[in-house]
Amino acid sequence: MMDHKEFFTVKDVASILNISEPAVYNNIKNENFRPYNKKYKHIHGGYRFSIEEVERIREEFRKPGLTTKDIADELGVSINTILKYIHDGTLPSDRQEYRGRVRNFVQEENFESFKKSFQQKKREKSSFYSRQTGYFLFQPFKNNTNNDFARIMEFSDGEGVAVTTSFEKIHTDDLEQRGYQPLIEFPHLKVNQKRGYATFTFPKPPHVKSPVYSLLEFFIKNVGPQNMKVINEDHSIKVKVKPTLIPLNQNDNHGEMALIQQHLTEGKLTTLPEEIFIDSDLEVVKTYIPSEDKDRLKKEAKELGMSLEEFVAHKLLKNPQ
Repeated sequence: MMDHKEFFTVKDVASILNISEPAVYNNIKNENFRPYNKKYKHIHGGYRFSIEEVERIREEFRKPGLTTKDIADELGVSINTILKYIHDGTLPSDRQEYRGRVRNFVQEENFESFKKSFQQKKREKSSFYSRQTGYFLFQPFKNNTNNDFARIMEFSDGEGVAVTTSFEKIHTDDLEQRGYQPLIEFPHLKVNQKRGYATFTFPKPPHVKSPVYSLLEFFIKNVGPQNMKVINEDHSIKVKVKPTLIPLNQNDNHGEMALIQQHLTEGKLTTLPEEIFIDSDLEVVKTYIPSEDKDRLKKEAKELGMSLEEFVAHKLLKNPQ
């Protein structure tokens, strides 16, 4: 409800609409806002608006949804990032005119659904490893006093919970005090610049000494955490690996080889005598277009915060006809 007042000033209107006072004056000049004393403002010491006019203006200025800036501010990302999600259809939106400009607007219910998915992916991305602590998800530990074994099974923001072979839970802060030492240290490998990922999807094992976890250790040591993505779900573990050549002998590593081949869900494998090459399924498509068309595509890609390569691939895959 609007406060009961005999009239509203420019300052009042600016506050109600959350815009600047110069913006109010500009709208008066363009006759979008209609003060009732426009001819006699000098007598009253400024413009005055009736409650009916302010209600009309407020209704007209009511946003038809959330803007890209609203969403970017809420999620702590850039507007270009939000435009990417809108462009690829992940975040439904519609184009409407507002304050003289056509803009993208997202309805509240669509944003809430997107927000849950976005935050889940953000947690997945941040919960795999921590350079600060040196701990990572599924890292194995051994107690040198009683030879007990433990593995980090929950991890977020550098902290986690390890589970022993007897299913006892120990916070990562207490592992060293309890006599547990890591069997694998955090590997500092170079960042892999190759494109795409191969994806492996494993059913989540019930025991901390499962061969699946041993394979994940192998990936971590040979691929490096910075070249992997691990999505720890309720009933499965999804592992995304950058294209890489790793040492794997078919005779000595028969179990690991079988798991890799059985659970590859996206990508390609090339088996060599002493190695295996894990590759994405990305292929190069080369074409030639006029320079003016290329410039136009580059401009469109830049507006969406995408590389030209990403933009063209998206357009081709979204509109195969």
